[in-house]
Amino acid sequence: PPPPPPSRPGPKPPTPPSPLGVETNGDAIKLFVGALVVPLIGYYALTAAGVDGLFAGQVVTVVVFVGGILTWTGTYLFRVASKTTTYAMQLKEYEDAVLEQRLAELSEEEINALTEEIEEEKRMGK
Repeated sequence: PPPPPPSRPGPKPPTPPSPLGVETNGDAIKLFVGALVVPLIGYYALTAAGVDGLFAGQVVTVVVFVGGILTWTGTYLFRVASKTTTYAMQLKEYEDAVLEQRLAELSEEEINALTEEIEEEKRMGK
């Protein structure tokens, strides 16, 4: 007998948008290099302006630390607002699966009745 046809993979879950604009590996490398180079530039700029090296290092450390916390918090709030957190996506997939299962369990008459009810609500809403 011929081999069974290959099974089709299910639909890919939607990819959440990246709030930092990191879509490719190249973008991630650029972000990483920038995260290393920008503080160094800040340090050398402060020391060139006459600020003591120890104090310049402390200033750069505080700016990087606070900036990182604010960036992380901002990206988290963005994901919460756009409902792309892992929990929100899993909940939506679960709800869709439950509704799909309930629809599969309905008889043809029940499906027709629901369809007529939805069409009636659409007509009344217009």
